[in-house]
Amino acid sequence: MRVQPSAVATRILALNAQKGGVGKTTAAVNLASALDQAGKRVLLVDFDPQADATMTVGIKPHEEDGPTSFDYVLGQCRLSDAVRSTDFGRLEVLPVYDAAIDRLGVPKLAGPDSRRARARALADGFHSRFAAELARKYPDEPELTLARLVSGLGEGRKRGAVAVSDEWSHYDYAVVDLPPQQVLPVAMVLASADAVIIPTKVEAYAMRGFARMLDTISDVREVFNPSLRLVGVLATFAQMRTQTTTIYLEAMRDVTERLGTPLFETIIPYRVQAIAASGLGLPLHYYSETKTLAAMYDKLAVEVMRAFGDKPTSRPTTR
Repeated sequence: MRVQPSAVATRILALNAQKGGVGKTTAAVNLASALDQAGKRVLLVDFDPQADATMTVGIKPHEEDGPTSFDYVLGQCRLSDAVRSTDFGRLEVLPVYDAAIDRLGVPKLAGPDSRRARARALADGFHSRFAAELARKYPDEPELTLARLVSGLGEGRKRGAVAVSDEWSHYDYAVVDLPPQQVLPVAMVLASADAVIIPTKVEAYAMRGFARMLDTISDVREVFNPSLRLVGVLATFAQMRTQTTTIYLEAMRDVTERLGTPLFETIIPYRVQAIAASGLGLPLHYYSETKTLAAMYDKLAVEVMRAFGDKPTSRPTTR
């Protein structure tokens, strides 16, 4: 497989958090949308079996089927076979569908409690089944599977390579939404990624999982990907202009400074309209009630691009 020169390598950005409910998927989708608005070629990658990122860009995972991110990693399709276009600029998505999860052994459930039971089945069994299938197919360090696909190199990024294979070189950025648990897909994506963004809710216990996340990043650097870096911590769900939020934000700044990790200048406030946009399958840029919030993700995108020595290549194109 021919390797693209590192000077134009795709930047792989993984959004990860130790716990759910911190706005991780919202951040992934809308950062991807903001980078698209900035004129970048962007692939949103959904690696969470609950498929929320897929749904937030207008694809109905419970109704549709086809190759998914998990099929791609298992070698059952090419990247181009699985990628879907969206109705939002040039943004594309590597999706997840419920049917694909079923193929890996999560039973189809019926009845009034089926959605809750399915969610439990996903949490209890999917990741272990995926890990077992990946280990069966690739017994030699399955954590490196995606890194080998992204880099086109047998050793993945073990030697700090930033090369990218032809399939991935079409994109300037790939923004990856990960499951909140520390499961194999997390290590696998971090082994292939250039950088990590950690969304962290502005609350009393916000930094508890953050320290554990730093340990995971350190382990991946040591074993699989020495070039992996932490771009920043993203404060989310901020209740602006309240004394409690001011106190928690100051505590987050103190902790991140002490740990030597950057805190993004952009702070994402809590907005109930963002939940409505997600439910409608719309990035914030495409919902009239969330234009102000979308502009904050535009600022975040500028911070991310700056971290890579990059800058916008076109004026915003929001419809």
